[in-house]
Amino acid sequence: MFTHYLKVFIRDLFKNKLYISINVLGLAFAFTFCMISYLSFEFNENFNAFHTQKDNIYRINSLRKVQGELQHWGVVPLPIGDVIKNDIANIDQVTRFVYSSVNFKKDYDTFSRRVAYADDDFLDIFSFPLKYGSKSDFGAKDYIYLSEETSELFFKSEDPVGRTLRILLKDNSYAEFLVGGVFEKIPENSSLQFDAVTNFQNYLDFNEVKNSDWSQWVYATFFTTSTPQAAAEVEKNLSKYLSVQNSLEDIWDVNNFYIDPMMEVAPDGRDMYANYLEHSFIPSAIVSPIIMAGIILLVACFNFTNTSIALSSKRLKEIGLRKVFGATHSKLISQFLIESLFFCFLSMLVALIIAQKLIPAYSSLWVGLDIELHFNDIAFIVFLLIMVLIASFLAGAYPAFFISKHEPAQIFKEKLKFGSTTVFSKFLLTIQFSSSLAAVAAGVIFMQNAEYQNTLDYGYDKESLIVVKVNGRQQYERFYQLASQHSNTIGVSGSQHQIGVDNGVAVVKSGSVEEEVDLLEVGDGYVETLGLQIINGRNFHKHSEADRNNAVLVNEQLMSAFGWKDAVGKKLEINGKVYEAVGVLKNFYNKGMWEAIKPVVVQLTAPDNFHYLITKTNASNLIESNDYLKQNWNSNFSEQYESFYQEDTTREARVANSNVKSIFLFLAVVALILSVTGLFTMVSIKVIRKLKEIAIRKSLGASSLHIFYVVNKEFVILLILATILGSAFGYLLVNLFLDGIYAYHVKVSILPFLLSALVIFLVAFSTISYRIISAIKASPIKALRSE
Repeated sequence: MFTHYLKVFIRDLFKNKLYISINVLGLAFAFTFCMISYLSFEFNENFNAFHTQKDNIYRINSLRKVQGELQHWGVVPLPIGDVIKNDIANIDQVTRFVYSSVNFKKDYDTFSRRVAYADDDFLDIFSFPLKYGSKSDFGAKDYIYLSEETSELFFKSEDPVGRTLRILLKDNSYAEFLVGGVFEKIPENSSLQFDAVTNFQNYLDFNEVKNSDWSQWVYATFFTTSTPQAAAEVEKNLSKYLSVQNSLEDIWDVNNFYIDPMMEVAPDGRDMYANYLEHSFIPSAIVSPIIMAGIILLVACFNFTNTSIALSSKRLKEIGLRKVFGATHSKLISQFLIESLFFCFLSMLVALIIAQKLIPAYSSLWVGLDIELHFNDIAFIVFLLIMVLIASFLAGAYPAFFISKHEPAQIFKEKLKFGSTTVFSKFLLTIQFSSSLAAVAAGVIFMQNAEYQNTLDYGYDKESLIVVKVNGRQQYERFYQLASQHSNTIGVSGSQHQIGVDNGVAVVKSGSVEEEVDLLEVGDGYVETLGLQIINGRNFHKHSEADRNNAVLVNEQLMSAFGWKDAVGKKLEINGKVYEAVGVLKNFYNKGMWEAIKPVVVQLTAPDNFHYLITKTNASNLIESNDYLKQNWNSNFSEQYESFYQEDTTREARVANSNVKSIFLFLAVVALILSVTGLFTMVSIKVIRKLKEIAIRKSLGASSLHIFYVVNKEFVILLILATILGSAFGYLLVNLFLDGIYAYHVKVSILPFLLSALVIFLVAFSTISYRIISAIKASPIKALRSE
């Protein structure tokens, strides 16, 4: 029986190869999008899941109350990780984790890499498999463990265990390390990312920090325990350290310490202050592809159902004959569903071929996303099978349960009208075009949003700035002279923090009001060099010790947060010290479009603390100026020249905008093609059924325009209804996406929906017109002769 059904399916496939091929390809793309959505969701949900002890690992976090609002912080006091192992019962292992940018010296070259520092238990707590070496030496402070990429940089494909590496320290001396091991590739969905890791004691030594200094903070502290109940007891006992922490002057008060299970570290990190670990993707970035994949899958299934309904008239006599020869209703249902299953399996095979190219291409669009097609995961195989079964039922249910139920007498008397546009097929076609219009509108709106954000004034001159990393006063002052001598240079300044790259965090008090703010510590001339706009008050005076010790600039957002009409002259307490606001800066986008503009305080700092030298030049001379800076750096310093264009700080946002735009436009095109092919199939079958009617009308003198109207009017009504439904659905969907992804985005107007409706009407009208005009132009004699 199964073989017979397969033969019937193959016969129908070749008999209606155009229509079925279009549907196979459409469903294949839908399956591929579903695979991408599943793999992206799985990647995001499995952040840190590769650690063997994932269920026993917990991170300690800080909880603070600011203006009555509880704030979650990822940093904790440095000593906690050292004291809890002996002070609190039920703790098995503990490690602190912090990292910094470090210069490695190789021959005459210097390479900057992220080096992490962790306690002795680090490699016992976390599962980072070693490609070379053993974890037994990790407790020794003169050993360092490298990532696979760092090892290849310094030692190519050799086993480097036992080899020596030198690190350049702040005082320009060197620390030598033996390579203790090389990790296998660290997964992208790991919260802990580093190029190398060494013992935590080195962090204390390099930064001249005491292990008992409660004024110091670390990026993360982890511990392991055997049960959730034991972890809850540990959390209660952490409160004993609050009094020690809060008794220190000039240190933020902590309301409590709390713990996060390892599997919650990545998702919770998105909404956490001072989270220096990698966090998972925002929910909308994962949910959006799922919703779009679901829409495309429904459109493809509805398309196949409409095609089945349209072609059903060709199989009615087959159904009648099978019933005459004893076939039951249940057997006919089985036949249709199995044929639908064959169709979906064929589509899945095509989808797997497409996915080989499309999944890596999609993965490459997103920084931090690493997905690939794999078959070693039972859950993924089950997902594919469930997709096939669901699609089979959605696509084949109507023909199976409704067309097959009719009696042979009705069929042979030709009283049935299957193949015409039934109410159900009209409903499906309306849903298809509604979804297509929503998808096309989404593509247009995201294209508008990309243009809006790419051309938005960020509040400073990001297009004409070159930022060079420096290390303190000596390096800054020496390179300042060299940078200033170039003819293209308009301005030079230094800073400890840089807009779009990093900033400090401070608590600002004024009266009874307290606000968390971003802190930018900068040098003389920074405001002019970056082109920040002072809208009230004055700039810092150059070389003014008074301003360095007592004055700050604030942005409009801080003024709004405190409810001031004018901030100039206001006294602000920052981390226990009082400053006067001497000027107000126009709001600028410090962190792109993703986050709302926060209150900002700009404060002067000494060149000893500078990490950046910023050079301003004409935008047309950026490359030439950067070449000049690099050449002079290499002639005067042994360290590697590290620079970037300030414009690059917005590159991630531009790439993300471009990717989102491309994805939605691609999905819109696919949805539109599927809908149009469904319409083409229905119109084609309807025209075939009405050939005699068209011929008679034409013979009786009806004009081509009248015939076109008679055949066409019901489809025009469907398109108008689809436009209304699609516009409403698209408006809600696009606003949901934009609000979920961006803090600042283009306002959704009616224009994209009108444009999308016009596109839908033109494409649909062209499709309908081609088929109907062909029938009108045909000779009436040929259509009537068959009677």
